[in-house]
Amino acid sequence: MEATKLKGIVNQKGQLIIEESINLSPGEVEIVILKIDNLNNTKISIKSPPIKHRSQTFKDLLENQSPTDENFNVDGKKWDYLKDKHNL
Repeated sequence: MEATKLKGIVNQKGQLIIEESINLSPGEVEIVILKIDNLNNTKISIKSPPIKHRSQTFKDLLENQSPTDENFNVDGKKWDYLKDKHNL
């Protein structure tokens, strides 16, 4: 199976226009089209349902926890932890 990713536009008549050459061997192809106009500028907000608790031990912690910031640098935090742990 060969695959490639191309960008194109759909004109007012509904025709797909691809302005780059396709580097695939001749034969049948299957085409999947994804419209990406608003995808890059949209922020997705996720609302989680209320948490049901069997015990009250962590209830306050879980209810008051805010979601992780999208700019949170996980790799940076891991590196900071390892530097502290190994005295680097």
